[in-house]
Amino acid sequence: MEERAINREEEQAGLLTAIENTDICSFWYFPQERLITINERTARMYSCKREYADMPVSFAEDFVHPSTRAVFYEMYHKIDSGENSAHASFSSIDRKNWCTVTLTTVSRDEQGRPIKSYGVIQNISEMKLQEAEYHSSRRTLSSIINALSKIYMFNYYIDLTTGKFKEIVGLDYITSILGARGDAAYAFQQFTETLIEESYKKVFEDFVNLNTLAERIGNWQNISLEYLSIRRGWCRASFIVVNRNPAGVPVQVGFVVENISAERKKELEAKKTLERAYETANRANASKSAFLSNMSHDIRTPMNAIVGFAAIAASHLDDRERVADCISKITASSKHLLSIINEVLDMSRIESGKIQLQEQQVRLSGVLKDFMNMIQEQARAKDLKLCLEMDSPLHENVYVDEAKLHRVLLNLVGNAVKFTPAGGEIFIRLMEKPQENPEYGRYVISVRDTGIGMSSEFLPHVFEPFEREETSTVSRVEGTGLGMPITKNIVEMMGGTICAESEQGKGSTFIIELPLKLWEGRGEQDSSEEILTEWEILEKSKEVVQGKRILLAEDNELNQEIAVDILTEAGFLVDTVNDGKEAVETIAAAGEGDYDLILMDIQMPVMDGYEAAEAIREMTEGRLRRLPILAMTANAFDEDRKKALEAGMDGHLAKPIDVGVLFRTLYEILK
Repeated sequence: MEERAINREEEQAGLLTAIENTDICSFWYFPQERLITINERTARMYSCKREYADMPVSFAEDFVHPSTRAVFYEMYHKIDSGENSAHASFSSIDRKNWCTVTLTTVSRDEQGRPIKSYGVIQNISEMKLQEAEYHSSRRTLSSIINALSKIYMFNYYIDLTTGKFKEIVGLDYITSILGARGDAAYAFQQFTETLIEESYKKVFEDFVNLNTLAERIGNWQNISLEYLSIRRGWCRASFIVVNRNPAGVPVQVGFVVENISAERKKELEAKKTLERAYETANRANASKSAFLSNMSHDIRTPMNAIVGFAAIAASHLDDRERVADCISKITASSKHLLSIINEVLDMSRIESGKIQLQEQQVRLSGVLKDFMNMIQEQARAKDLKLCLEMDSPLHENVYVDEAKLHRVLLNLVGNAVKFTPAGGEIFIRLMEKPQENPEYGRYVISVRDTGIGMSSEFLPHVFEPFEREETSTVSRVEGTGLGMPITKNIVEMMGGTICAESEQGKGSTFIIELPLKLWEGRGEQDSSEEILTEWEILEKSKEVVQGKRILLAEDNELNQEIAVDILTEAGFLVDTVNDGKEAVETIAAAGEGDYDLILMDIQMPVMDGYEAAEAIREMTEGRLRRLPILAMTANAFDEDRKKALEAGMDGHLAKPIDVGVLFRTLYEILK
């Protein structure tokens, strides 16, 4: 008996030693204490603690992935309920390991309740990986077959060593002819006789000849043939190598057929489209080359005047009249240069879709009268007669983006002024057409001139970017060739149309048709409203601005100097700061009535103008929240204006500053 006990101990020791050399580990579970103890080797192998109380929750939260905790809990529940053994497979919380655990109760108390259970744990990550790869490969194969069935009408597997085929994916009517498996050579013979157009039978027969197939494939992965099918139109048949023998000769191939009728149709359409695109691209390249040449000329012309007259003024500082003349010409050239830059930027923004309509309630008669007041002087300077006609009665209360409508009129009438010789006439007419929808009015605005007109060859291209008619007369007129494309884009954004009529030597007519939503209001424009020039505004503002103090937030020294000089000359008192943070601190420290208005640049260091305006509006004192703030910035687009208003500002002035607009805005706010 002694010898037998010793042998059993040796046997157990040997078993434990063998287990030590595997990835099998063990632990003890004490159900009544809800405690597990883990030996050092197991804890080290699985990077866990040596002891866990409050089982199985504590171990699960520390080690078991949530998706597999249910089965883990169930294993312990079975042991706690009295079962002799229980099993579970679960994933580690980091998903790096899969384990399988078997718990066996080895001792019970007098009532039969488990006291001690022995757990064996094994890492099965590699097995799980192999299992996942197997299922993945099966899913991949199924997906490939499904994908092939969407691309190919049918798909056969052919063993070249036996000459047999097997259908993988098929069509019912072809399967009824060829069967689902059998002799490949006979199947191809039937295929050729019953399914191939007569003119393609010989070439198809040669293509599917299995005796020469391996040689024709050679080192290629696949070979193909396009042919006409009796029932399916244009098709493409392909042999694809599946396996090769040790000598590299194909021994198993796939035979697939896809319908390419739509592809052939698209190829023909694409060819025609490509030809048209090629012609368009050539024309566009020629237009852009001409545009760059024109732009180089048109930008350098006012720049030359600015640089030249600045030099002349600098050398005649003692001649006040000469300097004044130079400054006048520098101002005119600067405005022209700015208009060129604006047109290029506007075209770029239109093409990128960044320009949006800002509709508001207006009276069309008022818009047109304001425009006439602005353009009249320009026409008078060229000795042109400018006439405005408006039909009556007219639904003139409409929603429209007044600034963009103004831009359209300026482009059209501005061109008419440029291209009409002295003594000519320009007619602007507004009329309303019948409209079925009572909420909208349909308006026609025509601009007709007696100018030089356009040739019949150029007329179809008048709205294309960068296009300018090259004649001796037109070439002397400054322009970018972008005004008409911008006009057309704005009109179409408004839901309207624009067309042109012209005859060389007799003039041009541009006709705009716009659908505009109506609003209820007075039908007559208030003719008593005063239209003031910038200098009249300056004169009227003198009594308003005396003693008014402005805080100017501007980080650029030159811009600061210009603004201070203009404002102090007009009678303002001006304090300056260099960034938004200084502006906020200055206003916060100011007393009641210290400042009447803030002019705020946007792009400044430390704190920009938007942030500064928001900070001032958030101040607790009501007087500060009501203090007028005007953005005075080179951020000059519609979204910049909108952003300034959203930040709490009361208005937006774009740089370079138009003195007339500046004074008009200040006058309106401070009067």
